[in-house]
Amino acid sequence: MPRRNNVTTENRRVKYSKKLIQDSLLQLLQEKPLEKITVKELCERADVNRGTFYRYYEDIFDLFETIEQSLGTNFENHAATMHTQGLVPFLTELLHGAEKNRDLVIILSNDRGDDSFLRKCIDRLYELLSPQWKELISCTEEEMKILYTIAASSMEAITFEWLKGNIDMTAEELAQLYYNIFMDGFRQFLLNPGAGR
Repeated sequence: MPRRNNVTTENRRVKYSKKLIQDSLLQLLQEKPLEKITVKELCERADVNRGTFYRYYEDIFDLFETIEQSLGTNFENHAATMHTQGLVPFLTELLHGAEKNRDLVIILSNDRGDDSFLRKCIDRLYELLSPQWKELISCTEEEMKILYTIAASSMEAITFEWLKGNIDMTAEELAQLYYNIFMDGFRQFLLNPGAGR
């Protein structure tokens, strides 16, 4: 019995140390770019020694990737439920998850271009949705890429502004808006390709 308690205590200690290190990296990322952060200053901020850091991570970039992968795994687990719950409820839950991890998602997406965490999620969403889109709308592969580019850029920018508090909508309202624009709106456009010409 004492052995089990020792293992539990050690597991808690490991989780606590990792959380301190990860939280400290997120704090530092609000002050400077990733490539300017050193292991030394991170350890000072987390109040852990360098040995503890290197027990879990190879370097700062490995730590950053670990944090991003953890959030990505949560996204993938959630994405597996998309077809059973419908697109609007799925998008709503996705937005609630982003809202819950607001600071982390903003940091992982800020000034990172195509490598933005939000863009990666939207790219994955497109992979999941494109077969359904192709059944609903008739268009060429090139038109689909253009529509996706419009959708992805818009969703990324709007979600980023929403997370920063610059758009006053609930997750439910935003999910419904995305559905209306990117499903109904594009379908309508493609059903009437000559409109406005």
